[in-house]
Amino acid sequence: MIVRLRITEHLHQHAQLERGLLRHQRLGQHTAVDRQHVRHRQILPIAAQGVAIFRIGPVAPGDANALGLLAHQEQKLDEAIKHYQELLEIEPTNKFAHYNLGLIEQTRGNPSKAEEHYQASIAADPAFASALYNLALLRTAAGATDEAEVLYRRAIASNPQFAEAHLNLGFILRGKGNKAEGGASL
Repeated sequence: MIVRLRITEHLHQHAQLERGLLRHQRLGQHTAVDRQHVRHRQILPIAAQGVAIFRIGPVAPGDANALGLLAHQEQKLDEAIKHYQELLEIEPTNKFAHYNLGLIEQTRGNPSKAEEHYQASIAADPAFASALYNLALLRTAAGATDEAEVLYRRAIASNPQFAEAHLNLGFILRGKGNKAEGGASL
């Protein structure tokens, strides 16, 4: 569970939570969930916004994804990787976590790792157009234009309005001498 609080409210809430958990422990009423909450408590400040994120308990999939996206957007890639990997611990076939890890690896110049993540994303959702497209880009860069063509076609079948996939398919087809179909894709 993620709770966004103003920082002053956060300190008050934190003290109340501590008192409540300690009271439960003194009375012998603590549960496995209470112990887990104490063990996993984290404070993640976002100082620029005057907000603190107070995470209690095990990470929910949506929370790990949201924290990963926030870190990714702020170019804190190592932190984003940590959150996406947390998400994969909870949901090993989460297509978005694999896709976002693929983006990071592609950005960092690690095409083989990026391909692994895109393949895992596609395995989770064979019609995931963005993963198909990015994998096609990597295959094109590697000179595997036949594989790239198939991937672009799958991306277009999944999303007929995917202009970039049409464009790149057109370039591949024209490069293979298929000017009529290539021109139609362009």
